[in-house]
Amino acid sequence: MPTTLLFLLSYLSLVAALFDQPPAIHYTLERRGGAFAPNWTANLTYLSEQLKIAESRFNFTRREVKGNKIVRVPKEKAVGGGDVTKLMGEYGRPGNWFAKMKLGSPIQKIEMDIDMLTKDFAITTTSSNLGSRFEDFFSSTYTQNAFGIIPFPNCAFPHDLTLLPSANLSFDLQFAHCKPRRQSRDTLLPSGALLGLAPSKSLSQLGDELPDFFDQLVGQNIVENDVFSLHLINGEEGILSIGGTIADAIARVEERIEGFLGKPHDYPVAEHIPDPEQDAQDYVNGASEAQRAANADKGQAVPPQGQAFADKGQAVPPQIQKRDLEEVHDPHMEKRAALEDANAILVPTWDDLSPVNRAGRAKPKGPTQPTWRDGWKWSPVEGAAGWWQILMRGIWADQVKIMKNQPCIIDINTPFILAPPLAAKAFYASISGAHRLPSPYSNFWAYPCNNPPFLHFEFGGWRFPVMRGTKSSYEHRGANGKFSLGKVAEDSGYCVGAVVESRMGVGDVQSLRKSGRSGSGAGGGRDTTTGESGIVAGNGLRDVWILGEPVFRGMGLVFDMEAKEVGFRSY
Repeated sequence: MPTTLLFLLSYLSLVAALFDQPPAIHYTLERRGGAFAPNWTANLTYLSEQLKIAESRFNFTRREVKGNKIVRVPKEKAVGGGDVTKLMGEYGRPGNWFAKMKLGSPIQKIEMDIDMLTKDFAITTTSSNLGSRFEDFFSSTYTQNAFGIIPFPNCAFPHDLTLLPSANLSFDLQFAHCKPRRQSRDTLLPSGALLGLAPSKSLSQLGDELPDFFDQLVGQNIVENDVFSLHLINGEEGILSIGGTIADAIARVEERIEGFLGKPHDYPVAEHIPDPEQDAQDYVNGASEAQRAANADKGQAVPPQGQAFADKGQAVPPQIQKRDLEEVHDPHMEKRAALEDANAILVPTWDDLSPVNRAGRAKPKGPTQPTWRDGWKWSPVEGAAGWWQILMRGIWADQVKIMKNQPCIIDINTPFILAPPLAAKAFYASISGAHRLPSPYSNFWAYPCNNPPFLHFEFGGWRFPVMRGTKSSYEHRGANGKFSLGKVAEDSGYCVGAVVESRMGVGDVQSLRKSGRSGSGAGGGRDTTTGESGIVAGNGLRDVWILGEPVFRGMGLVFDMEAKEVGFRSY
């Protein structure tokens, strides 16, 4: 284990006490199979296979209208989905990030994969020798569920004791325990646990009977807030924090390292980018930090977003998602912004509508009380409810803003940064000498190894450096820094870029017509031929970026399950 990781873990409990941070549970993460693409020369066949695997993980859901909003739900067999008796997610998949979970009495160690595209927490025990098995027969504290029916095929809802790391505390955890039938081919798959980290319960396949993993921790007063954060130390190790973050612990470690070295270290920092026009739009969307600060200073609380329109008897104008590379001036959004300005609506801060938090503890009084949220820059979740989809306000290459207002989905198990075709073309057009590789590797682009881009991604009015510096000792065989997936050839001066073109969502209209459906386009429309009028055509990924593992290196991300926000911070 690296020295930095040891320092971090040793400071976690101390920092929480000193800085009045909410208690948090910290799991150490590992990447199954080691660091991704560590070779000096890129294996394009392997990279193409990994791209197909990464894209396939986004194909297990569909969009539908529920009430007055669009949500993502698991596909059913009748509409082209997979086996309805199998939960989404893959146990023991090479390339997954996982933590080691201690469950039962005596303790059994299980590899718990994390998945940001699913919602449920489940443990699967198969008859194969692959993965890590949990044997309920050997646990004296394993208790069967009290439900009269089986909530999901081949699954039960028992509970057992689990030992939480860092807190050294055991608590009674209820979970789904699934055992595929012996005549099923699923019983040949790996055993293990899967922790879904998606923000919306619409992706849950287990129903409302089973409490969420996070809800159980909050409900038993083990953690205070329904949040989690992810930080990667290198290409093989990281930390998952539940209920808080490790931001202050990292700051303490950096101070100690600087004291030991006798000189300050040049850490990358985030920069504030003033943009009055975009700030006005964020005011509408609830992302303005200025309004949050003003709200805290005045001690004001506001009704939910859009309530002002309801109070006036007005309909809330639809939120138009921008799909072009250039900014679109939409009359609905401009009218909505004018109405918001006229009403001077302030956005509520973290859980400030109640004098107590979700755990029932009294919150500190006064607007100037420092909290663990200070220092993070927040972006609200947008788009169809289900995944961590936010708006990336800008992409900067070599100090030049080359794109703005790009929707993106965050997923740590995607080893690339996936860009839609038009965006990938515009991105590499800003890098002198970059070109697309010939077929069958045309999803990948090459750039001069001695001219890597100086990249920043902009969130919430702040731009953050990404993929900076050289690779760690775990990735010492990799060529030319974190942006490179390896050289095109051993004697080539060109490297393969980590931003990869993805064609997910392209051709949705054609596929719908072939299947007998009709729709207004790849991003909208409804099924008008099968009777499923609530289904929205297309997968919604036509113009969406996927921010994968490279974004997590050197940047801290925290995910607020309750407020549906993502926070960013440079390390």
